[in-house]
Formats: sequence, C-alpha cells, structure tokens
Amino acid sequence: MKGIAVQRDEMLSLVEWSICCEPGDEFAGMLRQAVGGISAIQLVKSGDPRYLIHALTEAEVIDLAVQRFGDPQKTASDAIERWLPRLKTSDTLKAVEMVETGRFQLIGPTSENWPHSLNDLGWGAPAALWVCGDAGSLNTLSRSIALVGSRTASAYGKEVTNEIVSGLADFGYAIVSGGAYGIDAIAHQASLSLDNPTIAVMAGGLDRLYPSGNERLLLEIADKWALIGEMPPGSSPTKWRFLQRNRLIAALGQATVVVEAGWRSGSINTANHATALGREVGAVPGLVTSPSSAGCHRLIRDGIAQLVGSSDEIREIVGENTALFVTEASTTGALEKRALDALTEGWQTLEKVASTAGLTHREATMALTSLKIDALAVSSLRGWRRRGSNL
Repeated sequence: MKGIAVQRDEMLSLVEWSICCEPGDEFAGMLRQAVGGISAIQLVKSGDPRYLIHALTEAEVIDLAVQRFGDPQKTASDAIERWLPRLKTSDTLKAVEMVETGRFQLIGPTSENWPHSLNDLGWGAPAALWVCGDAGSLNTLSRSIALVGSRTASAYGKEVTNEIVSGLADFGYAIVSGGAYGIDAIAHQASLSLDNPTIAVMAGGLDRLYPSGNERLLLEIADKWALIGEMPPGSSPTKWRFLQRNRLIAALGQATVVVEAGWRSGSINTANHATALGREVGAVPGLVTSPSSAGCHRLIRDGIAQLVGSSDEIREIVGENTALFVTEASTTGALEKRALDALTEGWQTLEKVASTAGLTHREATMALTSLKIDALAVSSLRGWRRRGSNL
C-alpha cells in the first residue's frame, strides 16, 4: 500500500507541475532537480518564497541560481506569484481523473518510457509528458529524426518529404514532427503509410487537438503510435507554447531537418533549438526564387544547417556510415571515373577537381553532377567530396 501511495503522490506532483508552469520554466526545473518534484510542489504550496531559497541553499545550488537568474529572492517570489494561482484543486482533480480513467497517460523522468533525450534540455526539460496512444512507442525515439517545414508545402516539398521519410523508414528511423499543416502532416502521413513510428508533439492539451483540420490525422497517429505534450488537458495552444513545443521536437530527434521554410517560421525556431542542444541540423535547398525555401537557404548560408537532399545525407549528418563501394563493374563513364579519382574525403572546389582530373570546367561539372545523382559524390557550399569513408 505504501508503494501505491508513493506512486499516487508522484503522479499528483507531475499533474500539478504541468498545471502550474508554462513550458520551459527553468527555475521550476532547478527546484525540482534540487529537492525532487514532490517536495518542490509542497514548497510552492506553502506560498513562502523563503522556503524555496532555503531548499536551494541546502541543495548547494543557490550560487547557480544567482548566476542564472540574478536575484534568487525576487525570482522565487515571482515564481510563487505565477504558479500558485494555477494550483486549483478542481483542475488537479479533473486532470487526475483523465489519467485514472485511462483517457491519457502521464509519464515523468523516472518512467521506463521517458525519452531520455529530453534531459538534454536541462532545467528547461518538462516535468512530465501527457501521452495519447502507446507510451511504449516513445522508446522508438532513441533512433529518430525531427522533420519540420512550411505549413504551405509545395509539390516539390511534398515529394522530397515523402522520399526522405521512405528512405529513413528503411533504416528504422522514427519521425518526429508537430502535426501542423504542410510538411509536418506530410511527414506523419508518409510514416503512417509505411507503418513506421511517428510521434506528434502538441503545443496545447491533448484534448484540444490543433490544427482541427488535422484531427483525423492526429487521431490516427494516436491510434498507431502516440501524441505527446507537456501541457495538461484543457490548455490552449498559444504562440508561446508553440515556440516552446519546438524545443521538444528538436530534443527528441537525433537531428532536425527542415524541408521547406519561409524567412520567418517556426521551423527556423526548431532549428535554432536543435543547434542550442548540439544537435545536427539539415536543410533541403530549393529554388533561389522560392519564398518557401528562403528559410532553408538562410540556415545553410549562416552555417546553422548542412545541405541535405536525401535520406542518406541525413543519416550521414547523424554519424551513420552510408558509404557505397565502387567496383570494377561500375557503369560510370570516362569523365565520371576521372572526376571520381580526383575526389578525396575532404572538400575541394570545382576548379581543384577539374585541374586534378584534367577536365574542363564544363566536363567536371557534368561528371560531378552525374556522380552526385549516382550517390557517389556529395556537394555543399564548401565544394565537392567523395561520399562515405570507404570509397
């Protein structure tokens, strides 16, 4: 009975933390990490910020609090002022009922299904995750790619997304996205059609699916895999929560890939979160005249993202060896063979390759383009190189 009581206390604290805090509240995360979620929520309920300060001092993290937040006394007072009014018994009981009746699941950092990649968010990690669907499917996220992009996807964006998902699915990569219109939805749909794991991260409560036009898709994801979010049922998907939701998408994927994105978009925000976490970022190029690809080109130009055009190149940026072996039976022509001989594992300019191979600029361009189509060469703003380490 004692074990059951402890489990219920833990579940109640997860519910209450998800209710009282906005996503990404680092002071809340610091407090939970210092004294544990159950004790921390009791300190909040006391209404006295001095207890919070005392707890941080006893845990020997008060100096870190000063470095991160400045005046800890003011930070604690402001936190109590933000959090306490939200801790209404009626809201807590409604949320608990949804867990106990099985409508949703609630998991915390100690759960066997907790995606450990979220811990990379440090104090900004969510206190808990609400889950609609199979919580066990979250274990597939140990091998996953976050795929995001424009809500107004072009035919080109749709084609590229389908090809990328298909290629990644062949190698067992789950797809993480945000369930939005456009690239997000296409990525989820492609994954579902292949019976490949796909997880959608929601910005609001799981009982208020957004966008409503994708409700059928989101319910299908929940039926086969899972919808997740850090906000409790009844929460609206506000602009701030969308921006903070993107940090979860970035943390859950081994890399974030942007297929299409405007100059200002949530996808750029997700890519920035991934960079802050030390995750690799890939961006798919498009026409230089296309507004839908302006954000991707900006990421590549600013050195935030690597140029990717296939699932193989995405697998490469997460460190997977996708090397192809060239044999005597290769069907490459004479120009291609000379260009391939001139390529190394390091980046070279087109002019350098042409000079080494004894080709004209035009011949080298044609040969390298052919090698890239055959997946024997890789290009970027830095130039050209052989694909993989075994060529």
